[in-house]
Amino acid sequence: MQIKRLHKIIAPHFLRRLKRDVLRHLPPKVEIAVPCPLSKLQKEFYRATLLKNYGVLNPSNTGVVSLRNILSALRNVCNHPYIFPEAEPKNEGESEEVIMNRLIEASGKLKLMDRLLLRLKEQNHKALIF
Repeated sequence: MQIKRLHKIIAPHFLRRLKRDVLRHLPPKVEIAVPCPLSKLQKEFYRATLLKNYGVLNPSNTGVVSLRNILSALRNVCNHPYIFPEAEPKNEGESEEVIMNRLIEASGKLKLMDRLLLRLKEQNHKALIF
Protein backbone atom coordinates (compact mmCIF):
# COMPACT_ATOMS: atom_id res chain seq x y z
CA MET A 1 0.00 0.00 0.00
CA GLN A 2 2.70 2.50 0.97
CA ILE A 3 4.75 1.62 -2.10
CA LYS A 4 1.83 2.37 -4.42
CA ARG A 5 1.29 5.68 -2.65
CA LEU A 6 4.98 6.50 -2.95
CA HIS A 7 4.89 5.68 -6.68
CA LYS A 8 1.99 8.08 -7.16
CA ILE A 9 3.86 10.83 -5.33
CA ILE A 10 7.13 10.53 -7.26
CA ALA A 11 5.70 9.59 -10.70
CA PRO A 12 5.36 13.20 -11.92
CA HIS A 13 9.04 13.82 -11.15
CA PHE A 14 10.38 11.02 -13.36
CA LEU A 15 10.96 11.37 -17.06
CA ARG A 16 10.82 7.94 -18.61
CA ARG A 17 11.80 7.49 -22.25
CA LEU A 18 12.68 4.50 -24.33
CA LYS A 19 15.96 4.30 -26.22
CA ARG A 20 14.19 3.73 -29.53
CA ASP A 21 12.31 7.03 -29.05
CA VAL A 22 15.46 9.00 -28.29
CA LEU A 23 17.95 7.45 -30.75
CA ARG A 24 15.95 6.68 -33.85
CA HIS A 25 19.01 6.08 -36.05
CA LEU A 26 20.25 3.25 -33.85
CA PRO A 27 20.09 -0.11 -35.66
CA PRO A 28 18.28 -2.94 -33.89
CA LYS A 29 20.36 -5.00 -31.50
CA VAL A 30 21.56 -8.33 -32.84
CA GLU A 31 22.46 -10.92 -30.27
CA ILE A 32 24.10 -14.15 -31.35
CA ALA A 33 24.88 -17.04 -29.02
CA VAL A 34 27.75 -19.10 -30.35
CA PRO A 35 28.47 -22.44 -28.70
CA CYS A 36 32.18 -23.20 -28.40
CA PRO A 37 33.93 -26.36 -27.22
CA LEU A 38 36.18 -26.53 -24.17
CA SER A 39 39.92 -26.65 -24.73
CA LYS A 40 41.90 -29.73 -23.73
CA LEU A 41 43.04 -28.09 -20.49
CA GLN A 42 39.49 -27.01 -19.66
CA LYS A 43 38.21 -30.56 -20.20
CA GLU A 44 40.88 -31.89 -17.82
CA PHE A 45 39.97 -29.38 -15.11
CA TYR A 46 36.23 -29.93 -15.65
CA ARG A 47 36.64 -33.69 -15.28
CA ALA A 48 38.92 -33.28 -12.25
CA THR A 49 36.42 -30.95 -10.56
CA LEU A 50 33.59 -33.44 -11.08
CA LEU A 51 35.66 -36.42 -9.90
CA LYS A 52 36.96 -34.57 -6.84
CA ASN A 53 33.40 -33.75 -5.80
CA TYR A 54 31.79 -37.06 -6.74
CA GLY A 55 30.55 -37.66 -3.19
CA VAL A 56 28.72 -34.34 -3.09
CA LEU A 57 27.08 -35.01 -6.45
CA ASN A 58 25.64 -38.31 -5.16
CA PRO A 59 21.80 -38.11 -5.22
CA SER A 60 21.56 -39.20 -1.57
CA ASN A 61 23.55 -36.16 -0.48
CA THR A 62 21.61 -32.89 -0.44
CA GLY A 63 24.32 -30.28 0.21
CA VAL A 64 22.88 -27.26 -1.60
CA VAL A 65 25.79 -25.02 -0.61
CA SER A 66 28.32 -27.62 -1.77
CA LEU A 67 26.50 -28.02 -5.06
CA ARG A 68 26.59 -24.25 -5.61
CA ASN A 69 30.33 -24.25 -4.93
CA ILE A 70 30.86 -27.02 -7.47
CA LEU A 71 28.78 -25.21 -10.07
CA SER A 72 30.77 -22.04 -9.44
CA ALA A 73 34.04 -23.95 -9.92
CA LEU A 74 32.72 -25.53 -13.15
CA ARG A 75 31.65 -22.09 -14.41
CA ASN A 76 35.17 -20.80 -13.69
CA VAL A 77 36.66 -23.70 -15.64
CA CYS A 78 34.40 -22.87 -18.58
CA ASN A 79 35.45 -19.21 -18.48
CA HIS A 80 39.19 -19.86 -18.30
CA PRO A 81 41.25 -22.51 -16.50
CA TYR A 82 43.92 -19.99 -15.45
CA ILE A 83 41.44 -18.67 -12.88
CA PHE A 84 42.83 -21.52 -10.78
CA PRO A 85 46.37 -20.63 -9.62
CA GLU A 86 47.72 -24.16 -10.17
CA ALA A 87 46.66 -24.15 -13.83
CA GLU A 88 48.74 -21.26 -15.12
CA PRO A 89 52.27 -22.25 -16.15
CA LYS A 90 55.28 -20.21 -15.09
CA ASN A 91 56.10 -17.57 -17.71
CA GLU A 92 59.77 -16.98 -16.97
CA GLY A 93 61.82 -15.55 -19.80
CA GLU A 94 59.15 -16.01 -22.47
CA SER A 95 58.04 -13.34 -24.92
CA GLU A 96 54.68 -11.63 -24.53
CA GLU A 97 53.50 -13.19 -27.79
CA VAL A 98 54.16 -16.73 -26.52
CA ILE A 99 52.41 -15.95 -23.22
CA MET A 100 49.42 -14.42 -25.05
CA ASN A 101 49.13 -17.40 -27.41
CA ARG A 102 49.22 -19.80 -24.45
CA LEU A 103 46.54 -17.73 -22.70
CA ILE A 104 44.31 -17.87 -25.79
CA GLU A 105 44.88 -21.57 -26.45
CA ALA A 106 43.93 -22.50 -22.87
CA SER A 107 40.32 -21.36 -23.31
CA GLY A 108 37.82 -22.41 -25.95
CA LYS A 109 36.02 -19.07 -25.62
CA LEU A 110 39.20 -17.08 -26.18
CA LYS A 111 40.14 -19.20 -29.21
CA LEU A 112 36.78 -18.44 -30.77
CA MET A 113 36.89 -14.76 -29.81
CA ASP A 114 40.40 -14.39 -31.23
CA ARG A 115 39.28 -15.67 -34.62
CA LEU A 116 35.91 -13.93 -34.57
CA LEU A 117 37.15 -10.48 -33.57
CA LEU A 118 39.82 -10.49 -36.26
CA ARG A 119 37.16 -11.11 -38.91
CA LEU A 120 34.82 -8.51 -37.43
CA LYS A 121 37.61 -5.91 -37.34
CA GLU A 122 38.49 -6.58 -41.00
CA GLN A 123 34.87 -5.84 -41.93
CA ASN A 124 34.71 -2.72 -39.70
CA HIS A 125 32.09 -4.18 -37.38
CA LYS A 126 31.68 -3.20 -33.76
CA ALA A 127 31.34 -5.73 -30.96
CA LEU A 128 30.12 -5.42 -27.41
CA ILE A 129 31.39 -8.13 -25.08
CA PHE A 130 30.19 -8.60 -21.55
